[in-house]
Amino acid sequence: MTNKINFKFINIPATLKLNLLIVFLLIIPAQSKTENDFILPIKSDGNLTFYVDVYQFVNTQGENNTEMSYSLNLAQFSLLEDSVINPIRFTITLNLLDMRGDTLEQICEQKSIKPDSAVNPQNSGVFIDLKRFTIKADTITLHLNIANSARNLSGNVKKKFAVKKYTKALSISDLFFASHVQKSSDKSSFEKHGLIAIPNPLRVFTFGEQTQNIYIYFEINNLEYNSNTPSSYSVNYTISDLTGREITSHNRPAIVKTNTNCARFEIIPLKDLKHGLYLLKMNVTDLLTGNNCSTSRYFEVYEETESNKMFLSMTDEDIKKYYDQIKYIATNEEKEIFRTLDARGKQAFLLNFWSSRDTDPETDENEFMTEHFRRLQYSENKFNGGINSDMGRVLIQYGPPIDIQRQFSTSHINRPVEIWYYALEGKTEFIFVDRSGDGHYVLVHSNHPDEYQNPNWMEVMK
Repeated sequence: MTNKINFKFINIPATLKLNLLIVFLLIIPAQSKTENDFILPIKSDGNLTFYVDVYQFVNTQGENNTEMSYSLNLAQFSLLEDSVINPIRFTITLNLLDMRGDTLEQICEQKSIKPDSAVNPQNSGVFIDLKRFTIKADTITLHLNIANSARNLSGNVKKKFAVKKYTKALSISDLFFASHVQKSSDKSSFEKHGLIAIPNPLRVFTFGEQTQNIYIYFEINNLEYNSNTPSSYSVNYTISDLTGREITSHNRPAIVKTNTNCARFEIIPLKDLKHGLYLLKMNVTDLLTGNNCSTSRYFEVYEETESNKMFLSMTDEDIKKYYDQIKYIATNEEKEIFRTLDARGKQAFLLNFWSSRDTDPETDENEFMTEHFRRLQYSENKFNGGINSDMGRVLIQYGPPIDIQRQFSTSHINRPVEIWYYALEGKTEFIFVDRSGDGHYVLVHSNHPDEYQNPNWMEVMK
């Protein structure tokens, strides 16, 4: 028996704008969070909010030196203290665990800060700290808790990440984002080669009188160096938006080497960057050997204007629905970015995400988005399990099949079977079986190279 799907979609007027389309369909159920790297800073869970960023370097012995910075907005305590004279008190507990759960590092500190003290010269009212560790484990789990037990305030970060193994090849450390750099006069945890670099763990920058540049610190390892033979290296950086469009770039073509390893600050002007999320890619080339290496990290520029004010509802349930709307068509990196952003960043991400996929930007309608939401709506209404079903996922990713074969029972198995056929690099098929007889079909085999394959599916069903 052969049937084709007859699509009867809700009609979406062509004149609907992008933002209305995003708000219009909030029908999608949630999907659970997964772990992701420090592609962006990590926001704490709990009723006390802080942000954590991690940077990995290599020391002269070839060991991994990991730095962790965190920022805590003290305004969260302002309405809780009995008097502005009383200091703000909180406890910081940090644990680093190896893969077996054994403790590598442990710190417990009591902080007491006067509300009128100069916590940070560039970010009044924000407490920023930085810790350094030498780590040898392959993968560690970071536990960080900041709490005020008297007021029942607590924020937590639990995060696994891989410790980088630096070899003798040319390499770059992680990019360290700083909001301010000044000469060092006293000992400070923020000191880097005689300069005080105030980290910005949130990686959000606002252009203003006090903040006109972003300062990027990084280290270059294993340049080919001989004091008797002068040679140079080059540094190039590019800044791109979420669509991959290059916004700006800068090249330092010939920097004289003074050692095998070196440390650098790059100054990036903020005045030319509008509100949005950006990818900074830093590239180094050894001009003597031709070897090159690169690293990249995201940062955000914030500017409160009428065009970027919040117009999307951003409750936890809404965010889960927005994520489900993109999860089958977004890249893994895009999904990691979305999960990491705050509410304001998620709104900007969604606008960029859909506009970058508009097949005809000259028209009022985003044709790609309209078709995608039609598939979401159809899957939610048609299939048992909605968009979270195997059938829903395949339909959303690949569109409607060119042909369907339905078998309600055969001499081999007594369960309903549907085979969907596509013209994808030849004839591609997806075989679904209703294992439980409740209309919930699961994918048991496909000859698509990126899909689950089990040519013996029929024997398994027996």
